[in-house]
Amino acid sequence: MASRLILTIFFLTSLAGLSVAAVPNRQHNNTATKMRYKCLSPYRRIGNRCYYLSEDKLPWRDSQFACNDLNNGYLAKLDKNWKDRKLRNFLNRSKEQNERWIGSSFDDRSNKWIWAKGGEALRYRGFSQKRPNDNYRWRCAIMNPIIFFRWSTRSCLTTKKYICEIPIEIIGGVNESIKRKHLKGGRNRRIGHRKKYQPSLSNQLN
Repeated sequence: MASRLILTIFFLTSLAGLSVAAVPNRQHNNTATKMRYKCLSPYRRIGNRCYYLSEDKLPWRDSQFACNDLNNGYLAKLDKNWKDRKLRNFLNRSKEQNERWIGSSFDDRSNKWIWAKGGEALRYRGFSQKRPNDNYRWRCAIMNPIIFFRWSTRSCLTTKKYICEIPIEIIGGVNESIKRKHLKGGRNRRIGHRKKYQPSLSNQLN
């Protein structure tokens, strides 16, 4: 009888030790999920990026410089489907009715659509349809409210409202190892590092 009582006490003590050991792990996991974000004024958070929707109208190239003056921003680089979709959904919900420049233009020297930020050719395209016979010389991309903010092309010399972009910032409650892991995360956590914008020579109009 005494030996059975001793075994029972030992068993209960072991269980208590296991439950206490599990608490720090739960606390660590909770800390890892407490992500907070910040967009510098006048940008606003849309998805995991920061965007500014202008009130003024400028030609496409001047819009690049205006974005650069706003915290080293750049015309929106919607190089992923999920980024384009997030911004389109926001604009459609807000009942926005303005055509707005984004950061892509046609480079007649390479005969390709390229991004002003980085200068690389487009891989993802949000155009409403493909029209290979069109002459795209001096054409730039807009988000078009008539077709639910799919992309269209306009002369780069016309004045339009525009959309600037900067990376979102992670602030507070996250140690550096977790922050680095988050910055390298998957589809819904693609948060880029800020680089100073320099206009691509291939995008400058003569």
